[in-house]
Parts: sequence; C-alpha cells; structure tokens
Amino acid sequence: MMKKTLYILPMALWLVGCSEKQQQETTDDTLITERVEQKKPQGIRLMDPLDNSQSTTWHGRRYDMRVVRGLRDSSIVVTCDDGLRYYDNAVTVTAAREGSEYFRHRFVIEDFASGLTADQREHSILLGMVFNRPTDDGMIFTAAVGTEESEAQVIFAVTVAPDGSFRCETGDVFDEDEISRIDDPLGI
Repeated sequence: MMKKTLYILPMALWLVGCSEKQQQETTDDTLITERVEQKKPQGIRLMDPLDNSQSTTWHGRRYDMRVVRGLRDSSIVVTCDDGLRYYDNAVTVTAAREGSEYFRHRFVIEDFASGLTADQREHSILLGMVFNRPTDDGMIFTAAVGTEESEAQVIFAVTVAPDGSFRCETGDVFDEDEISRIDDPLGI
C-alpha cells in the first residue's frame, strides 16, 4: 500500500507542475484576462408556485382546504418602492366539506383593495395565503399583501363562511406564528 502511494504522489505532483508550466507559457498575442462576474440586471421576479392542502374537523365534520399560488398574468408587473419588479400572484382557495366542494375562489390583490392604501395597491403583490383555523364564523385563512423584500406587509384574515361566502379583514387578529406560516406554510 505504501509503495502505491509513493508511486502515485510523484505522478500527481508532476501533472500539477506540467499544468502550471503550460499556463505560464504564453505568446505575445495571447490575452490573459481575469474572469469578473458581471452584475446582471434585475429581471422581473416570480415567486415560486405553491400547492398546499390541509384538513381539519369542525363541528364533527371533515373539511379539506387547498391553497394554490401561481402567476396571475404575465402582463401584470408591479414595481415596488425599492425598484424591484414582480409578477403579481393569484391564489386559488378551495374548501370541501365531507368531500363536497362548497367554496372556490381565485383571489387577486383587488379582493383586498378595501384594506390597502392607493400606494399599497400600486406597489404590492398578493404574496400568499394559508389556512389558519376554523372558528364559529367559518374557516379562517391568512393572506399577505406587499413585497418579499419589504417588512411592511399588510396581513388579512379571510373568513370563508359555511354558505360559501367570504370576507376579508385587516387588524390585530393574528399571532406571530400565524403570520410566519404565510411565507412558509409547510414549516420547512
């Protein structure tokens, strides 16, 4: 074993030496340049698609919720305050009771317009939604509007009533864990 190591070591050193010598031997017409990483212009940002399903039991019945986030429309681009540009998202929420779908809606930022200022509507996207919990009023989903880079996100409670209607509200209705689940609904 020792003899093989001693034989391989000089060969490796010889190969390294040869490659260094080849790099040093250049002619006058050879241009040696250092590769410099150029900054690429910031393109339009697209959030990753998301497909999340959860189930819960409420009043003795099984409820299945599905939240799917994707590109709203490739022609809708939002420029936020810091100059970054984003494609807007749409989030489709589906709710089923005992296997029978009773709610389906494709949420877009306009669904939350009543809780946003004109500037927020112009410079924000729908970041995402996540199922939160059942309440006496129905199934509560948490939604966030803003930009990925901004700390100033507007959080909404979306209540889906048993009759299939919904309402969106802002306010202090969440704890920190509920808010963090919007960006990471699977807890990864």
